[in-house]
Amino acid sequence: MNANAFCSVMDRQQYRQFLFSLDWLGYNMPYLAVVGCGQAATGQKIKAEVRKRFPGLLCFEQWQDSDDFARAFSVAPGSTVLLDFQKQDKKLTDAQVAGQLLFYRDKAVGQRLQLICLTSVRQFDAIHREAFDFMAAASFVHAFGESRQAIPAHQHLTIAKTTTINE
Repeated sequence: MNANAFCSVMDRQQYRQFLFSLDWLGYNMPYLAVVGCGQAATGQKIKAEVRKRFPGLLCFEQWQDSDDFARAFSVAPGSTVLLDFQKQDKKLTDAQVAGQLLFYRDKAVGQRLQLICLTSVRQFDAIHREAFDFMAAASFVHAFGESRQAIPAHQHLTIAKTTTINE
């Protein structure tokens, strides 16, 4: 997919990095991407690209309670899973979604799941705030749109380590 079709100039490089990071899914290693989408069309285009690359993709789009998360994280080890929170019912708050993702983080890594989480930018910010450990474990973190979290989680960790070493 052409990144110019829907990304701003600043997001084009990040989108190319996201596509490059998808190549790691072929190595049967755990993978986690948290992608905030400023527009529904952006999320749909990303979802279409991922489905094209991974025909066996499992997609979960309905989020009404914690049982939905249990089902999504009970897939076979090594599965490629897309968790789409963009159209989620408002039965769960963004903080509850973040809490569930944090709760299942170790299971996802332990079972070598390859997760791609599509969120709205508002949800992306909530997950960043409420489930920082989930974001820190991610292979790719970026919001395509206006986000209050300017620096992805893994870059926060790098900055913190650099500051500690230099002091």
